[in-house]
Amino acid sequence: MKTKTLLLATSFALLLPSIANAQTEDSQYRPNTKVVFIYNQELDEPYSTRWFAKLEKRQGKKRTVYIETWEKYVNKGFITFDCGNPKASVQLDLYGWGKFGDDSQLEKTTVHSKDFKAWQMGDFEPLAGESPPYELYQKLRTKYCKS
Repeated sequence: MKTKTLLLATSFALLLPSIANAQTEDSQYRPNTKVVFIYNQELDEPYSTRWFAKLEKRQGKKRTVYIETWEKYVNKGFITFDCGNPKASVQLDLYGWGKFGDDSQLEKTTVHSKDFKAWQMGDFEPLAGESPPYELYQKLRTKYCKS
């Protein structure tokens, strides 16, 4: 009996990450759009902010993913990356605190491969503050490049 209980508990523990990744919410900024939980960004204790995403476009090896967070941080927009080349530049089109879709609020940032280390360390100035962290980008690549 203990073996069955242990096996069941172990199986459940292994399933938890996939259950968490399947968590969907209504988008806070786009009506009639569902987004899926991707990453929990730890901030200064005790704060964190959850990032959600939705695959918008698949064009060859390129992916454009809608991202948003609305808890401690506020941001939304698109990140475009090349699944076939992890060193290719990453394009971020973000609205920050502005209204989604309002071009006057849109900030475009390109992260070149030479800037990846700074982005990873949190030292890439154009993405300072309430911007998508490098870890979110890694999670997005893992999720959306395998299909």
